[in-house]
Amino acid sequence: MAPFTLYLLKANGVFILLFAFYLLFLHRDTFYKAKRVYLLGIIIASTLLPLLHPAALIPQRESVQYVILLVGDSLNNLARPETFSLSTMQLIDLLLCIGIAGSLLLLLFRYLQLWWVMRRCRVVCYGNQKVYVPAKELNPFSYQGRIFLNPELYTEEELVKIIRHEQAHIDQKHGIDLMLVAFFQSLVWMNPLYYWFARSVRENIEFLADQQVLRSGQDPKAYQYALLKVAQSSSLPLTQHFSISHLKKRIIMMNKKRTHSLWTSKYLLVVPLLIGTLLVVNAKELKDAWSNADLSDNSQPAASATSSDSIKQVKHEVVIIKHSGDSTHAEPLVIIDGKKATTEEMKKIDPEIISNVEVFKDSVSVSKFGKEGKNGVIVITKKTKNGSTTTINENGTKTVVVTHVQKDKKSKNETTTTTVTSDNNGSKQAKTIFVRQTGGQDKPLIIIDGKADDTEIDKIDPNNIESVTVLKDSTAIKTYGKKGKNGVIIIKSKTK
Repeated sequence: MAPFTLYLLKANGVFILLFAFYLLFLHRDTFYKAKRVYLLGIIIASTLLPLLHPAALIPQRESVQYVILLVGDSLNNLARPETFSLSTMQLIDLLLCIGIAGSLLLLLFRYLQLWWVMRRCRVVCYGNQKVYVPAKELNPFSYQGRIFLNPELYTEEELVKIIRHEQAHIDQKHGIDLMLVAFFQSLVWMNPLYYWFARSVRENIEFLADQQVLRSGQDPKAYQYALLKVAQSSSLPLTQHFSISHLKKRIIMMNKKRTHSLWTSKYLLVVPLLIGTLLVVNAKELKDAWSNADLSDNSQPAASATSSDSIKQVKHEVVIIKHSGDSTHAEPLVIIDGKKATTEEMKKIDPEIISNVEVFKDSVSVSKFGKEGKNGVIVITKKTKNGSTTTINENGTKTVVVTHVQKDKKSKNETTTTTVTSDNNGSKQAKTIFVRQTGGQDKPLIIIDGKADDTEIDKIDPNNIESVTVLKDSTAIKTYGKKGKNGVIIIKSKTK
């Protein structure tokens, strides 16, 4: 999954959890200022919480793994012409980006529409108040510290109430709320709850403005009649209107008994709610981190929780090799420790416990395993702590793999030395060595016959290799100093 798509999913998850809490416990209260802070906090938390990665605070086992793959020349012909196609995840990413671009374009259009209305306004003075008269009849509104209305449409008493209402919006800077909500739409446009959320924000700032007007000494009934008179006018988005479509709810809230102050204690739940939300949206990362946690006393300080790249997890990787004639995409026969297995079971094997991997193809796989081996055979032998395995090659010769595991007492890490011995007539299928690193970003130190050289690694004939030793962690640093901090691979060639 692309990082941006994952971010959007987490942002929507945070938004759903926090807004659900608001609908269940807060939206009926008359604590309008506290509700305003909470609603704006939903936008901020939904934007920033997905950037935090608490799993990075869990100390990880620092393990560098190397999987050495012996690949034959016949696999060089596997490359097929690339064809352009979109996977399901790529299609989802594309649709999300199109939706975000569309919501931003819609926002731009609304601002241009508002700018065009403001540009065509004429300025008149009503007493000491400067008002802007739109060219067409619109619902009274305020924007950027300006009041827009047509004084000729209202009585003097109604104008006083309307201007006080819009001045309340200006004094409390409600334009910031509407601007943040408009930009927030581009992040959660696909979420149906957003439109309920936007309506809740608009309703709450209207409740705040109504509350300030009534506290100034205005008669509640006369003020409510003024609301009814202007309720039929059209209005513009991105502005604070004198009225909204849900006029009945505003009148109910004006006449509602104030919520008892003891209920403000509900807002103390916000802190554990934020912590719980952070843990829920990062549940998968936390599960993976705990599975690889280093709880020993020697663990290193945890990395910053703001970067998911700092989580050092051991990656499991098993590579399926198919021969050049494979055009059916059929799965090969997989045998693990003498028992048949599926490719999914093979992929779940930890590479650290693999002693030997053999790949049989074409007539060799059929002669050894019958019809079941027609698509190729992968034979995996798991290693014991200390011991050896003997493999019979397709030409009847023997290959002996001896595994020796040495444990470092200080770091509690293990160094595995694997020695491969075969007779002079052993299999000659492999021609090239690839060293693939998983877990850790820097290259290891490669020692070939006592010399540090990684340029010759691709030229070595695997059949001339006597042993391969992998040193990790403190053992590598103790032996080779700082050069071995990313691990060491020691390759010893056979003598003539």
